[in-house]
This record gives sequence, structure tokens and C-alpha cells, in this order.
Amino acid sequence: MAKQIDSSKIERIRTAAVALISEQGISNCSVAAIAQRAGVSVGYLYRHYNGKEALINDMLEVALNIINEKISGLIEAGKSIDQVISGVVRYLFDIAEQDPEKFKFLIMLFNDFSIGISRRLTDRIRTIADDLLAIGRANGAIRPETTVEDLYMAVVGLPMQYLSLRYRGILQSPAPTSRGVDRIVRIAIGIVSENNQTK
Repeated sequence: MAKQIDSSKIERIRTAAVALISEQGISNCSVAAIAQRAGVSVGYLYRHYNGKEALINDMLEVALNIINEKISGLIEAGKSIDQVISGVVRYLFDIAEQDPEKFKFLIMLFNDFSIGISRRLTDRIRTIADDLLAIGRANGAIRPETTVEDLYMAVVGLPMQYLSLRYRGILQSPAPTSRGVDRIVRIAIGIVSENNQTK
């Protein structure tokens, strides 16, 4: 018999996981605590996820799908590689401003090794980066020696680490200014762009 899915309960579970993990960290957050915060039974949560790792991988997949749609939309609109990088970096900063708790959760996922990321998701990240790299190489906008890792670092790693420093209070204020965002966009483009090689 197929599982019946109550989308409002699933969304409450995801929201509870974001809140608790942001507050307590991944390793300190239990399935029971997530279920209690979501207002569902532990059994209900386990009917849909076989544990915390499965729940987190599901949430990461949702986040990656949204980022992938943003990248695909910019590519389909015929944007240059610089415009794609700028669009994605600015999009990440927009998410961080609109929902800092969810963005903090994403940063924690990318920096905590206690939860494994499924092979399917790592393959998806690689495919997105490969596609973007191929477009950049085809139009001569990316330096020939640029790797998938360079591109990932420019588009995702740099803004996430910058925001992580701000969340930790290491940089002046928790919220970046528009000037700060512009600077991160320039640095990200400069990492991979052929046009910025000598700048």
C-alpha cells in the first residue's frame, strides 16, 4: 500500500528540521525533537524518512532543485557566463536575506561531515557544474584551465563562506551591503572568467 502524503505535515517537518538544526547543529538534533517541533508523531516522520540523514538529503535536494532551476533559467535566457554567475550569487544572497535561518541551515549542511550527502545529489551537483563549464568554454568566456571545482567555488562556495563569516560575527555586520554583494560577484566572476584574467 502506498504511503499517504500530507504535504502540510511534510512541510512542517522540513521547517522544524531547519529551525532545530540551525539552533542546535546537525549532530545535536534528533528525529524525535524534529517530530515534536513539527507536531507529528515520530512514527509519521519515519513513514516518510528512514532517518535524519534521509530527511536532510531530501531537503538538500529541494534546495538544489531551486538553484538548478535558477541556473537553467539564466542559461535558457541566453545569459553570458558572467551574467549566470552574477545571477546565481545574487540569488543566494537574496535567499540569505529573505530566510537567514534556512540559509544558515544550508551552510551547516555543506560544512558538517556527520551527515552523508547521497550519491545522486553529488552527481546532480557535478552535472550542473559540468553543463555551466561547457557553456563557458564553448563561448570562450571561461579560462581554459578552469575546473568544475573552480566553478563551484566561485558560484556557490565563495558566497556561502562569506555569509558564514558574517553569521559567525567574524566580519563587521551580519547583513552584507549591496556594495559587499557587488564585490563578491566581481571576485566570483574573476575566479573563472577569461575577461578578468589580467585584472
